[in-house]
Amino acid sequence: MRIVFVSQIRSFQSGICVVALLTFVLAGCELSVPPAPPPDLDSAYFACSVQPVLARECSFPGCHGNPDRAFQVLAPARMRLSDQYLVARALLTPDELIQKVNPPLTETELAFNLNQSRFMIRPYDAPQDTQLLTRSLSVAAGGIYHAPNGDIFHSKKDEGYRRILAWINGAGAGDCP
Repeated sequence: MRIVFVSQIRSFQSGICVVALLTFVLAGCELSVPPAPPPDLDSAYFACSVQPVLARECSFPGCHGNPDRAFQVLAPARMRLSDQYLVARALLTPDELIQKVNPPLTETELAFNLNQSRFMIRPYDAPQDTQLLTRSLSVAAGGIYHAPNGDIFHSKKDEGYRRILAWINGAGAGDCP
């Protein structure tokens, strides 16, 4: 029977931990080129043409109008940035307040939605294959399964689909409907 001292066990365990840690760190270190940043797309076209589609189709609390979702969509009368909502509400007229008008999104909130959407645009070289389009397109039309009853666009001819695709392809403010 061999006697092993606690100090030997600890030394052995420390050695295993160091090897495991180095393996983990080195495995995560790739020398490949980092991914390109998301494309710089037209914010005016986004505000006039894409934002209304996202607000109408994606901003419900059970969908992307929810802070627990990775992709979040802000919209009037739905999820808002609290400080920005107060700014927008302060700009309403007394009559609008009486009528309980929902204030429009602020520039900060539009920028939030723009950036959320930009990060859903991968791969950059194939706009029709980006997550922003494929996840909202029905599987029957060539999309990717999104969620139960999550098909937003049933065809690539859908107006909302075409607006988002136009934005990804470089549509500008002059192209607003």
